[in-house]
Amino acid sequence: MDEIKNNAALEAEDQEESLILKFRRPYQFEGQEYTELDLSGLENVTAGTLENIGKIMAKKSPGLNPATIEMEMGYCELLAARVTGKPLEFFQRLPGRDAIALKSKIVGFLYGGDGNNCHPPSFGKPAWECLSICGQGWIIFWPCLWMT
Repeated sequence: MDEIKNNAALEAEDQEESLILKFRRPYQFEGQEYTELDLSGLENVTAGTLENIGKIMAKKSPGLNPATIEMEMGYCELLAARVTGKPLEFFQRLPGRDAIALKSKIVGFLYGGDGNNCHPPSFGKPAWECLSICGQGWIIFWPCLWMT
């Protein structure tokens, strides 16, 4: 019984750690040095929060596709600012590779679901690979099609 509790505690710890973004190099912002960023606030995001950020993005860039707006860098920066309490400029000044890592972490979290049936979308892969990975039919592999 204790082993089951320990395994559950380790799993919970692993999930928390998965929302820690480690920067490639120390990042300086307003006189402070950062080596990592805690994105665990993503666990508490509501549909209303996502909708509000979507509305902000739609006003900033009216030509964006609303079906994929959460995959935009600006959306991820706004969401990260919301969940960390850091100013938007913190995220806009990140080095490029760290910014892409931030975007990947957020989009992966949003699309990851509970992990029962599918992995995060496999962009850029042929549709048949997405089907073999996810096994869920056209609803799941649609993101693969627009990138192929």
